[in-house]
Amino acid sequence: LLAEQKAVLEEFLEIFPTAALYWQRYAEAEIRAGNVSGAKSVFSRCLLTCLSVDLWRTYLRFIKQACRTTYQYISLQHYWQHRSDAPRGPDGMDEVRKAFEFTLDKIGADIGAGPLWQEYIAFLQGPPVNSPAFLTLFSGGVAGQEDTQRFTLVRRAYQRALVVPCASLEALWRSYEQFEQSGSNKALARRILDEQRPSIKGINRCAGMGGLAQASQASAWRDYIMWERQNGQRLDGPLLATRVALAYEQALMPLRHFPEVWLEFARWQAAEGGSGPAAAASVLGQGRKALFSCLLLHFAAADLEESRGSTEAARRVYEDLVAGLVPKEDAPPDQAASPQLSPELGGLAWVQYMRWSRRAESVNASRKLFVRCRKWPECPWQVYAANALMEWQSERSDKIPRNIFELGLKAFLGEAGYVLAYADWLLSIGDADNAKQLFERALA
Repeated sequence: LLAEQKAVLEEFLEIFPTAALYWQRYAEAEIRAGNVSGAKSVFSRCLLTCLSVDLWRTYLRFIKQACRTTYQYISLQHYWQHRSDAPRGPDGMDEVRKAFEFTLDKIGADIGAGPLWQEYIAFLQGPPVNSPAFLTLFSGGVAGQEDTQRFTLVRRAYQRALVVPCASLEALWRSYEQFEQSGSNKALARRILDEQRPSIKGINRCAGMGGLAQASQASAWRDYIMWERQNGQRLDGPLLATRVALAYEQALMPLRHFPEVWLEFARWQAAEGGSGPAAAASVLGQGRKALFSCLLLHFAAADLEESRGSTEAARRVYEDLVAGLVPKEDAPPDQAASPQLSPELGGLAWVQYMRWSRRAESVNASRKLFVRCRKWPECPWQVYAANALMEWQSERSDKIPRNIFELGLKAFLGEAGYVLAYADWLLSIGDADNAKQLFERALA
């Protein structure tokens, strides 16, 4: 890649870090250029955040090329072929097996993963018995039982693949029937097949979803996620959780800027069968980076940390949010590159921070935040009004709220909304005379 091309890709991926197609093209360009370390760097940065089948298949091809191991399909028979220039020979097969297993652990539940499962099964079935490749792959058990070990591993791979709603399901099932019936114990094969048939009921209903009939991509993903969560296949808890989490993670690749999807994912992680509050906090952390101006994600993250009893973590959420809402002279040198909020959103962020601080810390801590916020040149009038009302609701003394409202009048006497908020409060405490005087001052 030319330096200019890399710079453009890096800039694009900084903004769209889940654009799997462009990560894939980036990695393929490094591979074509023979830059192995560059390709490894690209994969290390994107694989765990971009759960795309095409991207992960590119990763597998890279691993097989690096290990100098290939295989091909001829009719219905699978033949193993070692390249004459393969310096690692059979030893590279164990690396390829680990790459397959890592890939299938991460992406094997994807509805497009059928070809991956077929490729993995062909990989296990390929080496001839007692060949160096065969002994390398299946030498971990009892000596002389390598063929039995391979049969068990292939059966396990088929059974894992057959609970995934993919377009290759029928082909996988027919292949699995042939595999079981090829064994010496026909009665056992029939019993195992009878046990497996119920597990694939209803899968085709999901595999046929989507297409042009869907109103939008977002609704299609939500339909798919809901189908997974309803657990029509009656999967056990850990497998169901893996499937639902994968559905959410893949949905967030194209729906990265849909805050409701981040919130639904976090809520599911925290309370509905996910990995718990820590996983929910991680989801919200990613969502906050993707949608910095969506205050709802920040507030949800702070509330989650507070519910976990972590006041310090909640404070960090708010501090990250208001970090750019300070006078320029108080900003760190790199502050210009950090996300910024509009005055309206910034004011709401400060108000929510003050409310949280008054509740979780102390009245004095909340007042100190108000002093900090006042130094922000773009501090809106809503901050003054909200802080005055908080003081009134907390202390039930009109002295401090009145002082705050009067302080705000120095800057916002011409703001109709602020004058009305002050007048409403005066009328609510029965001070009609001062409310009248306020209107006269504003109209003078």
